[in-house]
Amino acid sequence: MIDDVSTPGKPPAVAPASGKIPAGAPGSAEHKALRWQEYKARGGDWSFERWEKTYELNMERATKAYEAVNKYHGQLGWGKREVTIDVEGVPRRLDIADVARQRGVEYKTGYQSRTQDNLWEIARDEALVKQGGGTSSGCLRARPASR
Repeated sequence: MIDDVSTPGKPPAVAPASGKIPAGAPGSAEHKALRWQEYKARGGDWSFERWEKTYELNMERATKAYEAVNKYHGQLGWGKREVTIDVEGVPRRLDIADVARQRGVEYKTGYQSRTQDNLWEIARDEALVKQGGGTSSGCLRARPASR
């Protein structure tokens, strides 16, 4: 049985009408300060300037990816965003999923390689397909990055 154990997708970090980032949201001053404190607590040794540049690039990349998935979700016309499902006792978050119909999408933007994270996602997806009794036809298809 595939169960949806998620909450609805998060709102984008930037409010479209005002262009302002809500307090505590990714990209906000509060979020940045908290992440900086967490980084230092883990023993991080970068200067704040170096860390901040990386943080800003990561926030920009995450925002673009979020927008790309939202656009693709709209084109699909089915499912919910950011659904977490249980796969053999391990949570697996899919970018788009329709639990009732046992369909899911992991949308990637840009270049992907065989990182441990990506290989782990693939292993969870293979287990999910076996758990649901379906096939993985087309689920790992590459899509060109939009520019």
